[in-house]
Amino acid sequence: MTMAKKTTKAGKKPAGKKPGGNPHNPPPATTGDLDLTASNWRATPATYPYTLSNEASGALKAPIGATDETRLDYLHNVGRRALVLANVMEASYDVVGAGQFKNGGDQLGAENEDPPFLPTIRLFFASYSVGPPVGGTAEDGRWWSRTGVSFLDYGSGLILTDAFDPAHWSNVNGHYGTDRPAEFAAALQNIVAMGVTLGNNRRFGHGVFVDGQADLFLTRVTIR
Repeated sequence: MTMAKKTTKAGKKPAGKKPGGNPHNPPPATTGDLDLTASNWRATPATYPYTLSNEASGALKAPIGATDETRLDYLHNVGRRALVLANVMEASYDVVGAGQFKNGGDQLGAENEDPPFLPTIRLFFASYSVGPPVGGTAEDGRWWSRTGVSFLDYGSGLILTDAFDPAHWSNVNGHYGTDRPAEFAAALQNIVAMGVTLGNNRRFGHGVFVDGQADLFLTRVTIR
């Protein structure tokens, strides 16, 4: 006896999966807002004791500790993206609290040097490896903006923005994208994390703490 093929109520065969689709390995995102849900974000160093959380507004809250052990270095999402040189990254943020920001890690006391290396916040992305550290240890695994940076200070509605111009970004060894154009373009195509780092103009992601109490709120991070 020949068995009839299963059909839908409309008499049509059930739709099959579209070729190339894999719900467990979706293609990387391109433009749009990064999801600020706290569970999608990571903070370092390993001694960072606080739990990231979301405000009612959806803003991502990251406390900045009062000691070097509780400093904040990196604040980044976890998610694949494939970008090109024409894209632009923008992060909107608030810094709330009181107290003087101080350099952490191997930069302790750098704010008191002559000239001083004052604490900064800057745009960042990592490629290839989720770590640790995020981006791995290869030279081209981590890139920092040289123009999407500001001295860390209190305020609301603050914005960092930068195009992915290779002349604006440098890697782990301090080489600009213009020095390694193929590697920079490849890194943009294989992003695994984006966000901000706290540091200074000598060491971009070695962390900041505060001699008081402060919170960093990311209110929006977008790629266009």
